[in-house]
Amino acid sequence: ERVAATNDLGRPSVYARVLRTAGITAADESQQGRALTDLGRSDNDFETALPGTKPAAEAALIHAGELMRAGKTGAALWICKRAVRILVAIDAGTSPELMAPCLDAYASGGLFGLGSDHADMFLAAQVAQGTITSHQIAQASASLAENARDPRIGTALRKRDELQREVDRIYRALDTIGTTATTGRAGEQVAQLQAQADQTEAALAQAEAEVRTLSPNYGQLVQDVVPASAVFAALRPGEAFVGLFLSKTSGWAFALRSGSIAIAKIDGGIGTVGPLVSAIRAGIEKTEVNALPTFDIADARRLFDMTIGGVTPAIKGPSSLVISPTGPLLSLP
Repeated sequence: ERVAATNDLGRPSVYARVLRTAGITAADESQQGRALTDLGRSDNDFETALPGTKPAAEAALIHAGELMRAGKTGAALWICKRAVRILVAIDAGTSPELMAPCLDAYASGGLFGLGSDHADMFLAAQVAQGTITSHQIAQASASLAENARDPRIGTALRKRDELQREVDRIYRALDTIGTTATTGRAGEQVAQLQAQADQTEAALAQAEAEVRTLSPNYGQLVQDVVPASAVFAALRPGEAFVGLFLSKTSGWAFALRSGSIAIAKIDGGIGTVGPLVSAIRAGIEKTEVNALPTFDIADARRLFDMTIGGVTPAIKGPSSLVISPTGPLLSLP
């Protein structure tokens, strides 16, 4: 009844948000059938109301995650690919938790005759891989460089960023009140906020178009996602690359060498890797003057087996190994 009442608002994106929250609530309550129905409708409505946007992509990822929990890998994989295409196209990232079920879908795709494509999986992992800090540093560096070249670019970038912050603020407000209150005064407030969001989104699209016009290469300067083909092209003879992906409870290792990609699951994710990293860090940091700690060889071996061990056969032979860590692994030298 709560979901049906949102039709009176006449705004598809409001309806999509209510459906998404209803679906997530149903999933938390183990009502899988209802969750799949609501999340599927939310996914479709977001795609209709806000096509090609981050909200639409993340609604698709939430839907795909529930499909994976229901064992519907084939359906989940097609939705994951759609979401990743959107995020790559708009240079946007997402959380590792939202992407983790999709990586499982990519890895299992071949079992369902869907053509398990490790290159696509490698790209999808990167969409959720970049840290906020690294992306902000890249944006700041690119903005400074472009502003020095043409001050109009700096003005356009500031305008775009201000509009993006305003859009984010409005959607946070909608997520807080718009998912539980759809009638009366609260319903009017939701409709007003959505109208503001629509107007701000339109202004943001104009601002982004202006940035692209003034600085056609700006997107490349802040690009966090690199296709496997680019990695292969950058590797020198005798060199191999290992990229690591971690969510809270799972992870994947990718080994790229000589035009081929090997993958291996990392069980436990950050929840397991994090404590091992802490133990190893304690063995490489001096705790007393002129005293050397005891290096934890056993935990170091366990960490190696857990993260890189699964792709070891693919990286035997090269004289040089490039590793791209993530999460707590970034704190290890």
